[in-house]
Amino acid sequence: MVAGHRYKPKRNERIVYISQYLVDRPSQLVNYQTFMDHLNCAKTSVSEDLSLIKLVFEQQRLGTIKTFPGASGGVVYYPIVHPEEQRQIGEKLMEMLSKGHRILQGNYIYLGDILQNPNIVDRIARLMASRYIYEQVDAVMTMESNGIGLATLVARYLDAKFIFARTGKTTSREATRSVEFVSGSYHKVGRMELEESQLEAKERVLIVDDFIRNGGTCQGMIDLVKAFDAKLVGVCVVGENPAPDIVRTLAFDSLVSINLAFNEESRQYELELALGSLFEKKSEPTID
Repeated sequence: MVAGHRYKPKRNERIVYISQYLVDRPSQLVNYQTFMDHLNCAKTSVSEDLSLIKLVFEQQRLGTIKTFPGASGGVVYYPIVHPEEQRQIGEKLMEMLSKGHRILQGNYIYLGDILQNPNIVDRIARLMASRYIYEQVDAVMTMESNGIGLATLVARYLDAKFIFARTGKTTSREATRSVEFVSGSYHKVGRMELEESQLEAKERVLIVDDFIRNGGTCQGMIDLVKAFDAKLVGVCVVGENPAPDIVRTLAFDSLVSINLAFNEESRQYELELALGSLFEKKSEPTID
């Protein structure tokens, strides 16, 4: 190589690099100049490479590549889950829920082993994110501690910040805002709080949680979002088992709907599982 001469990658090398770069940065707008500078090539070459990458991603159901014109434009990789894979994820989740002892005191459903499985949590997170991918989410919020792993991954796929509310009085040195909420089957009143530096007015927030029954915890997080004068985009949970004596006023999406049915023969409650409302939700791209 001549001294001072920059290496110019071949097209197949450029395609591999661009593909990996975009997949590593889901939902992030990447300017063409980034690739032009690193790969030592013209904008027309990048455009041609992206056209092929976009075609392959669509054919292989790897997500969606969208390009935006103008000086401030570029390319974005959206990790959209294909409808067929969506159903596979839902069916896999129901299969896992059908095994083992799941019914806890108060008719809550045990999800610990599922939320500790990195592979299934990543697939669930990508599915959740793909349903809100065009909602311009600024922050993904959850409650300590069960939903933290899942919500962190959802935030990554949405290119949003991750925040979580704490219960009780914390030892934080920062100023906080807090709200009261009703938690659990025994309707205990608790307090949740969030540091003021974590959320700004008008930011768009998606709430993610593992399970909903009475809805008190999620309602508390909604009230906390309002306390910051932020905007709620939606509430999404892995499983729902609505309490029969609760008048449901909370709007949310779930991956799996779980009902308890009493088996007269075994004299035990069993789970009745169905795909949740998330599979009915559709989102179309909106660009400001």
